[in-house]
Amino acid sequence: MKRIIAYILFFFLVFTLQAQQYVPGVSQYMFHGLLLNPAIAGSDEVFSAGASYRSQWLGADGAPNTQLLSLSTPLKNERMALGGYLYRDQLGVTNKMALYLTGAYRLSMGAGKLSFGLSAGVNSEKNKWTKIQTTTSNDPTFSQDSRVSYLPNFSWGTYYYTPQFYVSVSVPFILGVNYNGENTSTSFNVQQWNWHISGGYKIDLFEDWSLLPSILYKTNLGISSVLDGNMMVRYLKKYELGVGYRSNGQWVVMAKCKLNQKWTLGYALDGSFTKEGPPARNSHEITLFFELKEVINTMNPKFF
Repeated sequence: MKRIIAYILFFFLVFTLQAQQYVPGVSQYMFHGLLLNPAIAGSDEVFSAGASYRSQWLGADGAPNTQLLSLSTPLKNERMALGGYLYRDQLGVTNKMALYLTGAYRLSMGAGKLSFGLSAGVNSEKNKWTKIQTTTSNDPTFSQDSRVSYLPNFSWGTYYYTPQFYVSVSVPFILGVNYNGENTSTSFNVQQWNWHISGGYKIDLFEDWSLLPSILYKTNLGISSVLDGNMMVRYLKKYELGVGYRSNGQWVVMAKCKLNQKWTLGYALDGSFTKEGPPARNSHEITLFFELKEVINTMNPKFF
């Protein structure tokens, strides 16, 4: 039985590599906009940084876990902004890491700003096949670990935002990934692009209360797609509480608290209405966000 499970895991990973690189799943993606769209760089109008830790299926052997760090800052030239992110994503015997640098060019348009962004970086991956236990000793399929592979990639996006709403369109990874069992390579194929389309709106209810609905649609030209919808309630521009639902049957509960003018703490609890993954085991995500100084009267999308 263990051998069958090991082979299923092996071929699942190979199929995933053949299909496309993917963006690590985080529920509080509003803290790490660069992960989805490089055009978001500098949109906080101050230097900002976020760090997240995500643990899925807590307590399960080989359960996924992700660590993520992102930075963003506008430049003296108000039209220019820079950013970058680093992440580590582990699933079973597979360990992925990525480092990307981002640049954005921004134009004033109407009540908001229109931003165009590009990013470039490198992804690494290593599979520790020898850690898989099989019923057959010295199984050649798992007799040695894979070599570390390093692959470049790029992303592009556009982003329009005002104090009241935002719209975002991006492709986080332009190059697809191919794996033939021994070597990994990249290729350019528009049909493999994973499009990310998102938007959000701020609804002022009372003097101190606001609703913050937002959606994120991920698709690769109809082959597969996921719709992510969130609804947050904000009080005193300091506390936020909300829920989200994904079309693949997952749910999320999120909370944010602005500790002071510089630091914000966020927490997310994920679960699933389906039977995928270990039963009765949820995912936990915690984020610490930093802004260098108080933001006053800026085109700031952080109300989302």
